[in-house]
Amino acid sequence: MARGPGRREGPLRSGTGFIKSLGKALSLLDCFTESEPQWRLTDLARRLDLPKSTVSNILTTLEAFGYVRQFPDGSYGLGLRVFELGF
Repeated sequence: MARGPGRREGPLRSGTGFIKSLGKALSLLDCFTESEPQWRLTDLARRLDLPKSTVSNILTTLEAFGYVRQFPDGSYGLGLRVFELGF
């Protein structure tokens, strides 16, 4: 799932103040890496162990805000908004 310093492996945690839907969306964004810049819906759902409908809804929302974009072949990649955050 998530990689790098300070990132955790395994299932999404829960507890006071933790927003599960936001955690799912951020875990999805963490899947996009330099070595794996494009993902298909089915592969993301499998990787995150989430229903395809949930992943589809997250992707639709992230796309509406510019955080991901869908390519003509149906795969998804990071959108311009992600790079703007790195200003």
